[in-house]
Amino acid sequence: MVPNIDPVKPLGFWGLPGGKTKNGETPESAALRELAEETGQKGIIGKCNAEISKTGSGGDYIHYFINVKISPGKELKNCGDPGIGEPKWIPFQEIVAGQIKMFRGHI
Repeated sequence: MVPNIDPVKPLGFWGLPGGKTKNGETPESAALRELAEETGQKGIIGKCNAEISKTGSGGDYIHYFINVKISPGKELKNCGDPGIGEPKWIPFQEIVAGQIKMFRGHI
């Protein structure tokens, strides 16, 4: 999970690594790039769990939720994304129990 420190978004919330695609980049390539930028991790693409189409002030866009398998035990670190703080592993049970404030982004 990565903490939000961008003053434009709610502070103190956690979220999954993610971001926008760059020119010519596939959603899968963007997922791997964002994972590396925000956590220092390398991953292997799994399946896309969901595609959610939205219309916003900037036009139409799609959110992709892609499973990425990573190797456990590697140190997490922010590799240069100024909008987030230092990432950390959070037990799934804490998230499900509502013990972690989750940032839902644009969803």
